[in-house]
Amino acid sequence: MLIQSSEWLRLPKEERLLCIRLTVSENLERQRKRAYAKAMAKCVTNTTHLYSSIS
Repeated sequence: MLIQSSEWLRLPKEERLLCIRLTVSENLERQRKRAYAKAMAKCVTNTTHLYSSIS
Protein backbone atom coordinates (compact mmCIF):
# COMPACT_ATOMS: atom_id res chain seq x y z
CA MET A 1 0.00 0.00 0.00
CA LEU A 2 1.55 3.28 -1.10
CA ILE A 3 0.56 6.46 0.65
CA GLN A 4 1.78 10.07 0.54
CA SER A 5 3.75 11.30 3.57
CA SER A 6 1.33 14.12 4.35
CA GLU A 7 -1.62 11.75 4.08
CA TRP A 8 0.18 9.22 6.28
CA LEU A 9 0.72 11.77 9.02
CA ARG A 10 -2.96 12.73 8.99
CA LEU A 11 -4.05 9.13 9.59
CA PRO A 12 -4.93 8.13 13.13
CA LYS A 13 -2.34 5.93 14.82
CA GLU A 14 -4.60 2.86 14.66
CA GLU A 15 -4.97 3.19 10.89
CA ARG A 16 -1.21 3.60 10.42
CA LEU A 17 -0.62 0.45 12.45
CA LEU A 18 -3.19 -1.41 10.36
CA CYS A 19 -1.45 -0.27 7.16
CA ILE A 20 1.87 -1.51 8.51
CA ARG A 21 0.37 -4.88 9.46
CA LEU A 22 -1.24 -5.26 6.04
CA THR A 23 2.02 -4.42 4.28
CA VAL A 24 3.95 -6.93 6.38
CA SER A 25 1.28 -9.56 5.73
CA GLU A 26 1.39 -8.93 1.97
CA ASN A 27 5.18 -9.14 1.96
CA LEU A 28 5.14 -12.43 3.88
CA GLU A 29 2.56 -13.88 1.50
CA ARG A 30 4.68 -12.93 -1.53
CA GLN A 31 7.75 -14.41 0.16
CA ARG A 32 5.91 -17.69 0.84
CA LYS A 33 4.71 -17.87 -2.77
CA ARG A 34 8.26 -17.31 -4.06
CA ALA A 35 9.63 -19.99 -1.73
CA TYR A 36 6.92 -22.43 -2.83
CA ALA A 37 7.58 -21.74 -6.52
CA LYS A 38 11.32 -22.20 -5.97
CA ALA A 39 10.76 -25.50 -4.14
CA MET A 40 8.43 -26.75 -6.88
CA ALA A 41 10.95 -25.80 -9.58
CA LYS A 42 13.67 -27.70 -7.70
CA CYS A 43 11.39 -30.72 -7.35
CA VAL A 44 10.63 -30.72 -11.08
CA THR A 45 14.34 -30.37 -11.89
CA ASN A 46 15.25 -33.25 -9.57
CA THR A 47 12.49 -35.43 -11.00
CA THR A 48 13.56 -34.65 -14.57
CA HIS A 49 17.16 -35.45 -13.67
CA LEU A 50 16.09 -38.72 -12.06
CA TYR A 51 14.08 -39.81 -15.12
CA SER A 52 16.86 -38.86 -17.52
CA SER A 53 19.40 -40.88 -15.52
CA ILE A 54 17.13 -43.95 -15.61
CA SER A 55 16.70 -43.82 -19.40
